[in-house]
Amino acid sequence: MADLQQSATAASLPSQKAKTRKASDDYLRRLPWAFLAPALVIYSVVVVYPMVYSAYLSLFRWDGISAKHKYFLTTARIN
Repeated sequence: MADLQQSATAASLPSQKAKTRKASDDYLRRLPWAFLAPALVIYSVVVVYPMVYSAYLSLFRWDGISAKHKYFLTTARIN
């Protein structure tokens, strides 16, 4: 009886063979990035870059025409 249960259990388990990688596995793993890449580039150009550049410009006193003057260290005074 015990032998019958062991053989049935061993037969129901999947084999432990090494899984070989196929070229289609790499393709399927990279496919989502192919669709996301254009959207991420457009999002970065339209949203992220202007936000980062605005934060950079906030550190200066600049009217848009004349030279930039550092503003971030001149206003902080420690008493």
